[in-house]
Amino acid sequence: MKRSAPDHYATLHISRDASPEAVRRAWRRLAQKFHPDRHRGAGDAAARMAGINVAYGVLSDPQSRQRYDSDLDAAMHTHTPAGAGGASTLLPVMPAWSWALLVAVLSVTLLTLGLVALRSRAPLAAPPPAPLAAAQPVRVAETEPLVPAKPIPPWTEPEQRQALTSPETEPVARLVREGTLHGPAPRRRDANAP
Repeated sequence: MKRSAPDHYATLHISRDASPEAVRRAWRRLAQKFHPDRHRGAGDAAARMAGINVAYGVLSDPQSRQRYDSDLDAAMHTHTPAGAGGASTLLPVMPAWSWALLVAVLSVTLLTLGLVALRSRAPLAAPPPAPLAAAQPVRVAETEPLVPAKPIPPWTEPEQRQALTSPETEPVARLVREGTLHGPAPRRRDANAP
């Protein structure tokens, strides 16, 4: 029976009962042989290397290999028409980017439907303006009489107050007036200081 999904054992050229070490050796051998850096310009080298990496990713993990083997056995025992692979056989071998693409397409579709629904329900024009009589402001002069404002007095110089002195600050003020207080006294150096 012809499978629509690639056979990972055939991709790595190993048998189904190959050990994990044999899977690793086959992957390394094929990776060195088909690496895109060795085959510059060959467009199928990158695709071939991607297929080798996917096959190694499935067969190197014991759980995914067991799932793949059970899906492979189920596909061999069921009779499906050629080219119509079941969803259970395709799910383990689908690359991760296809799920991201599916989610992206569904997101864009839902966003588009939401915008269409919003446009169909929302008014396209602005609401009509209020009647002109209600929009006119009420004149204050017609409702209340105006009261004259108080005149503003001209500027006058504030009174000069004498500085407050206390018994604690009087000696300092006297020294400042006499000019004997200039700054701190110079420090004396002790003979014992370094």
